[in-house]
Amino acid sequence: MLFEILTLELRYHLVSDVVDLL
Repeated sequence: MLFEILTLELRYHLVSDVVDLL
């Protein structure tokens, strides 16, 4: 459960970083 939440949070951060690059 915790691992899934962590991965989702990591994905969110990655997406936000990509959006910032755009």
